[in-house]
Amino acid sequence: MNAYDQFLYTASDDGVKGYWAGQWQAVARCNQVISKVPAIEMNTALKDRLIAESKFLRAYFYFNLVRLYGGVPIFDGLQENYNIPRNSVDEVYDFIISDLTAASAVLPQTYGASDRGRATKGAALGMLSKVYLYKKDWQKAYDISNQVIAMGYSLNPDFNHLFRVAGEFGP
Repeated sequence: MNAYDQFLYTASDDGVKGYWAGQWQAVARCNQVISKVPAIEMNTALKDRLIAESKFLRAYFYFNLVRLYGGVPIFDGLQENYNIPRNSVDEVYDFIISDLTAASAVLPQTYGASDRGRATKGAALGMLSKVYLYKKDWQKAYDISNQVIAMGYSLNPDFNHLFRVAGEFGP
């Protein structure tokens, strides 16, 4: 941690390399689901939800990447050639917005007890609002966050409660 605190780390540092590789591995797994699940014969609603969850997660990983590294290559689907140029920051944000918008249109607002912790419509819209904040599109951030608030979400009045077992799945 001292190397990070003192800005002495390098691109070959295991922490930096591990984070970079982990984000791209996660994007690749999301792309596998988005590309392969449509061909599976299964319940259509479940199929659509799994694809939407993967789009939400892919947007999350791209959001992490663009904030740390700026414009990164966009891999939308299964790739044979990974040697493609970087996209601009705006193109990456547009891709993230597209994934979150698509996910929020499909994801349910809530789940039953056995599926708690899965991506929801509120999670997708909440992240979309945050993306608009990073893009400094204040009006869209405001409008989307109001949609999330209208869904009935609230804040836990006891911040310390969040980090306790009893606080898991709290407001």
